Amino acid sequence: MDTHRQPVLKQEAIDALLGGQASAIGCDWLMEVSTVGIVITDEEGTIRLVNKEAGRLFGYSASELIGQTVELLIPERLRTGHVAHRHAYMQAPKSRAICTGVTLYGRRRDGSEFPLEAGLSPLPTEHGLMVATTVIDISARRSAEQALLQAQKMDAIGQLTGGIAHDFNNLLTVIGGNLQLLEERLAPDDPNRALITSATNAANRGGDLVRGLLSLARKQVSDAQSVNLMTVCRDLLPLFERTLGEDIAVRLDGDPQPWAVSVELARLESALLNLAINARDAMTAGGRLLIEVRNHTVDEPVASLIETIPPGDYVTLSVQDTGAGMSEDTLAHVLEPFFTTKQSGKGTGLGVPMVYRCIKEADGYLSIESQPGSGTTVTLHFPRTRTIS
Repeated sequence: MDTHRQPVLKQEAIDALLGGQASAIGCDWLMEVSTVGIVITDEEGTIRLVNKEAGRLFGYSASELIGQTVELLIPERLRTGHVAHRHAYMQAPKSRAICTGVTLYGRRRDGSEFPLEAGLSPLPTEHGLMVATTVIDISARRSAEQALLQAQKMDAIGQLTGGIAHDFNNLLTVIGGNLQLLEERLAPDDPNRALITSATNAANRGGDLVRGLLSLARKQVSDAQSVNLMTVCRDLLPLFERTLGEDIAVRLDGDPQPWAVSVELARLESALLNLAINARDAMTAGGRLLIEVRNHTVDEPVASLIETIPPGDYVTLSVQDTGAGMSEDTLAHVLEPFFTTKQSGKGTGLGVPMVYRCIKEADGYLSIESQPGSGTTVTLHFPRTRTIS
């Protein structure tokens, strides 16, 4: 930290930034009400002035930042490159945005990172050339863009699958019917029965795939009702226990009387069964499955891997396993239809997309937390309604 230079006077810096008009406008007011973070540095990159919004974005007070190098606000992995860019800018300073075609990140006091847009403006002063950097946190925008892209992708998949699934199902019906007629003509000990059984099983798997495609393609909830999620989960426990097997312990916990939510019951049950099966397949050596239902109030937008959850009252339904977990690369693809990490023939890749469709048709949100070796938690955030049917 440079302790020899004195910080630039706020009035002088803002006068330079606004072309000498700050005195008439009121520089203190401009700095404090701005919704854009402003960081002013000297030629060596030492911070000489910050406004309140910049302090809020990065988690520091102004006194903690003034005198520090601007690299304090840059993720450690990017600091060396930032120093080189800063030196290059001082060779030919001019006003410009630095967000075009690249992804920029800031580092908060707690070490967390956030995506940002920034702009640079040179400020000639009697203390030398200063640089004003404007900073905007674009986390919410990124989340909204990702949610829009996902919605568009799901809509395109829905249109595609809706157009072919019915015809495919008709073909499977003909195949299954002929296999049944052929089986009836064979003697009980005919060795060809094994071939028919194999073909019938394949047709049945094809039928399951078609039903998944049709479910994914549906646009509207046909029979939404107000339900108690704890009651729904309690009724499904015997099915979960039979499906998961003796090596996996299933436990239900949470609020016994949660707020009501509005959702199509059949769609919800199918989504929960998909999550349970995914959890089972991730716990090849056995484990524990915890299902939790809780009332939860979100006071500020919460960014998650999948989407940002806005403020409001929710009932969260989480399914947590102790399985193998997922890598960041796998998590980035979990909502893509037909993407699966299971062996060929063991999964269709429609489970999580169907869960996502269920929660979106209930006007809710999905979040997923997972790390390799640490299991996976999938949480459905259902908006609160007021009555239980």
